[in-house]
Amino acid sequence: MVATIGAIGSSAAASSYYEADDYYADGGISPSEWQGEGAKALGLSGEVNRESFRAILDGTLPHGQQLGTMREGKLQHRPGWDITMSAPKSVSIMAEVAGDRRLIGAHANAVKAALAYVERHAAATLIRTPGGVERYTTDNLVIASFRHDTSRAQDPQLHTHNVIMNMTQDAEGNWRSLEPRALYQLQKAIGAVYRQELAVGVRALGYAIEQGKDSLFEIKGVPAAVIRAFSERAAQVEARLAERGQTRATASAEEKQIAALDTREAKRSLERGELVANWRAEADAAGFGKDAREALVAASKEAAASSEHGAALAAQGQIAAHQAVALAAASLGERQAQAQGHGILRPAIGMNCSL
Repeated sequence: MVATIGAIGSSAAASSYYEADDYYADGGISPSEWQGEGAKALGLSGEVNRESFRAILDGTLPHGQQLGTMREGKLQHRPGWDITMSAPKSVSIMAEVAGDRRLIGAHANAVKAALAYVERHAAATLIRTPGGVERYTTDNLVIASFRHDTSRAQDPQLHTHNVIMNMTQDAEGNWRSLEPRALYQLQKAIGAVYRQELAVGVRALGYAIEQGKDSLFEIKGVPAAVIRAFSERAAQVEARLAERGQTRATASAEEKQIAALDTREAKRSLERGELVANWRAEADAAGFGKDAREALVAASKEAAASSEHGAALAAQGQIAAHQAVALAAASLGERQAQAQGHGILRPAIGMNCSL
């Protein structure tokens, strides 16, 4: 349950990747959406159109402007970066196996909150001035989000790929390439904002949660055995790390990413009904049968309807907001020694969980 960041190597590979993984699936199973103030400025909204997606990845704006640099007669333009946010395994199980689709909405809201945080604190561009190259914040991004519900091992795994396009609009209205350093510097903070917002959303639906370290959590009542049963992809990565004498705790983010890429298989395609049937049979075998799943969903709805629950949730939300502010301030403080330019160290005061 983290926010991972990866650079997109080529527009052709990226568009093929998302299409091959069926991110444009019919029936609303894997929806896409344009997000960000930059997208609004370009008139991009609603579902992500394939042709527009490819063009934007290539740096071609709707009004015809082309971003990039000419080198040896060839246009060079980095397409962008993929920030992927993944829900805790228990949330995926309750949403996809138990069928509580309310949790998908909670995940979507948490993703939006994290992206708003990214837009506020990481959107910047480099501008050449008489004194050199300076870095300016822009407060706008062009983001194509793709939600999916399975891992490559075909386990239930609710996650959203957010493709941050390599473009942003400066104060004069000019479109420029994005300076991505802050995306990486704020990776932990982005994940924490997502997790904290999701935890509040899950509680709002009436679920109790079991808190882990670093703001990690699982829904209380989902057995550990069923979580392990649906964590094949994580087990593959952990096995590869073990081969190298490492664990998730000791490996760096780069080492974990390499292990994930090393063990990544081509994504298989199963009909939705067959996939859910398989998941439910596996949950039954792991001791989390239909009656138990339905009872947990029913109990959450009953709890969510109580006034006492609403009051408790408001207090929890304030705690999460203060945690997010503290984390943002700490992360921005770490950047201060390296940052140059105007406005890039804007403090997080006033930030709340809906940011």
